[in-house]
Amino acid sequence: MSYIEIKLKSDMCMGSGESGGNTVDTDICMDDTGLPYIPARRIKGCLRQSAEQLRDMGDAQLTQDVIDELFGTAFGKEGQFTIENAFLDGYDQMHTWLRKREKDFGHIGSQDVVGLFSYVRGQTKLENGMKVDNTLRFTRVLSHYNPLYQGENKETTFYARLFVEDENKYNELLERICKATRHVGTNRNRGLGNVACVYHREDITKKANVEVKLAKTGDNEKIWKITYKLVLDSPLTLPGIGELNTEIAARSVIGCLARQYLKNNSADDGIFADLFLNGKVNWSNLTPVIDGEISRPTPLMLVKLKNGGGKIVNRFSEKADDWKKLKPKTMEGSYTSVIKDEKESMEYRVAVPNTHIIYHNRLSGEKQLYMQEYIDAGAIYGGSVSVEEKYVDIILGLIKNCHFRFGRSKGAQYSTCTLEDISIAEHKENRIKTNEGEPIFVVLESDMICDNGCYIVGPEEVRAFIADKIGVNDVHPNGYDDICNYSVNSGFNAMWQLQRPHVPVVRGGSVYCFEGNGSDVCNEFIIGEAGHEGFGRCHVYTLEELASIVRTSASEVSEKMHDEDPEITERLEGILLAHKAIEQMKEYANEIWQSIKKGKKQYPIGRMRQMLSDSSDLQDLKNRINDMKESDLSSEQIESRREICNGLVDMVYGKNVFESIRKQERREKLFSAVEGNKIAKEIVEENWKIMLENIMHNAHYGK
Repeated sequence: MSYIEIKLKSDMCMGSGESGGNTVDTDICMDDTGLPYIPARRIKGCLRQSAEQLRDMGDAQLTQDVIDELFGTAFGKEGQFTIENAFLDGYDQMHTWLRKREKDFGHIGSQDVVGLFSYVRGQTKLENGMKVDNTLRFTRVLSHYNPLYQGENKETTFYARLFVEDENKYNELLERICKATRHVGTNRNRGLGNVACVYHREDITKKANVEVKLAKTGDNEKIWKITYKLVLDSPLTLPGIGELNTEIAARSVIGCLARQYLKNNSADDGIFADLFLNGKVNWSNLTPVIDGEISRPTPLMLVKLKNGGGKIVNRFSEKADDWKKLKPKTMEGSYTSVIKDEKESMEYRVAVPNTHIIYHNRLSGEKQLYMQEYIDAGAIYGGSVSVEEKYVDIILGLIKNCHFRFGRSKGAQYSTCTLEDISIAEHKENRIKTNEGEPIFVVLESDMICDNGCYIVGPEEVRAFIADKIGVNDVHPNGYDDICNYSVNSGFNAMWQLQRPHVPVVRGGSVYCFEGNGSDVCNEFIIGEAGHEGFGRCHVYTLEELASIVRTSASEVSEKMHDEDPEITERLEGILLAHKAIEQMKEYANEIWQSIKKGKKQYPIGRMRQMLSDSSDLQDLKNRINDMKESDLSSEQIESRREICNGLVDMVYGKNVFESIRKQERREKLFSAVEGNKIAKEIVEENWKIMLENIMHNAHYGK
């Protein structure tokens, strides 16, 4: 995988389309921790604009057809490369560190981080040399130089990964296009956004160790289950019917891997049909990983009590019925995994993927501002595939080498995933013994399509369909009722550029209750149409098994945490702490000024400002004060100017730069952290004059 290096040659505003309340009218793009980034869509748009400029200047290779082939078109034709968001060097390590420590250092937040890398500019409209009322606007801009390398004048640099379908064919073109890209972002024709863009062919992707050892049995018909997990490297937007899907459909996985297969093979070789078309290989949807386990849509038997402090109750195993009075709500959109804790007891863990909304502004054609909802990057999703032994090596190779892309905007900004983990085990069919009249619960772990000549979703027809499949009595057990939900499944066929037909489905999480008849029942099975595409996956529970899941608690979707780089994180922590500490020093100085201005002491302001300016450190300042002549004492003064100045310095600083301010309880934690970080301590000590300068400034202009 290649990458583009974008080095700032001036300040830059890569606008997000949002504002920062009353303080910022045009804000920059930043992640949840405040770290800035350049959206892939903007980069791709600027690259295309540069390609068109080269075409207009007579570049023989960059014809309109070549540009459309390389970048794609608005009418469904995919481009030949995928580009990701551009991040700062060391972004993964910084983001991980900030996420881990956001609770440890409550005095540092995302606004402190973005304030480190940027500042706010003001501008207003002029007419005839006079400002126009109500035209003052504030814009946040990224700093030309990287604040993590103060004093080194190191220019801020971003890196964006690229995946090029045919590098031999397009590398040279991309190199020229990148060199021609010199301006990006807002106000690029007014001094902002001057960049140097360089295309690199090296691979900067660190692939996970996903080696799998398989002891083949020689039985080609033997079924193996491959389980794999993917990390969302970029936000993921999965269009649904009126809502965001948070589950990656097996059809999308099949499409990615089929494309990978066809790069080196033919669709007419017979193997392609077995792998992707005729149902010999069963693919599951990809769902969030919760506490290390692959989840499934939350069963509708689990409800959250609106007036019960958010407590989650399993209505089938809860003995008391007090929960019914506390407004139980279904947890649609959430996922559940079953975890065995340290005491070997089972527990439901429920989580909802984190989602956000981002705004986009379409500039070409019909201009409009629109928004997209997406799943946050970093989340881990997992799924499985059941395959015959003769195809195991092919499937493993496809999963390891595939460039996974799902959902909308596959060419830029969204959808890119990488393989995090993969394992393989023998597929075993587990059967459970049912007793006559015993309650049996069938939980749908994915949407189900029932087709008996026509699509059916009626409760009685679906019940009969399931009962006939697993061989139980189509009878409601006493005290238990079905809990079902329905929806419509659709999609888009990228190859044919056509909308898929709308098909009614029973939603994953629906629960059907039956009575056992003494027969053995398979505890996991696939039922209905399109089973090899992730539909119709069911799990069977007995009442005893449900009762063994003793607790239900809220959790979070697992996220990828990168290894920390001590050099980067120490530098980031140090500078963040220093900036926050300097802010607090200024605030502390203002508090002191408010207290001393009420007094009647006359401070030698001019003399103090001169001595402070000439002093190299705090001790040097004290020495200069002690060298003041005592003859300044007059009959009208109780204290000499030397005593007054020494008293003020002791009040502000104490014995050292940190002593006085650390006595403040609300600042003690911050300055303890500053003293424990070498970089932060050095920066704060270099700026030790700030507190006294603020006081002298207020005293001078307060006359």
